[in-house]
Amino acid sequence: MNKILFFLFVSTLICKISSAQSVKNKKLNCKDFRTGKFEINIDTIKVEIERSKKFQYEKVSSIGSAKYKITWPSNCEYVLELVETNISIFKDIPIGTKYYVKIIKTDGNSCFYQSTASYSPNSVVEGTINKVKSN
Repeated sequence: MNKILFFLFVSTLICKISSAQSVKNKKLNCKDFRTGKFEINIDTIKVEIERSKKFQYEKVSSIGSAKYKITWPSNCEYVLELVETNISIFKDIPIGTKYYVKIIKTDGNSCFYQSTASYSPNSVVEGTINKVKSN
């Protein structure tokens, strides 16, 4: 149960629900989302994300933080691997858990994507993240 809650929490942090649109004939600017500072607001929770070439750091307002190793197997797909966290609801999620993210649409400073977790590959969450600053 905690793994499902964790997946939903992380997926929601990564991407606030938004209806996904077809991007077959649209050019994606995925490179704009490889590094920089990002922000997600989920109800009253603010998530600040800082992404470098190798790591993603997330600071969740008044809850804690998490660190992920990030790899890009393709231009618009990346994998986050949990390295460490002090967020209490993540306590049952093992270090090394992977989240697979595919960017499906970009629009200015926002990207919309789908994500799954290594422990729940059939659960897909769609959402958006906003870039607030480039590196």
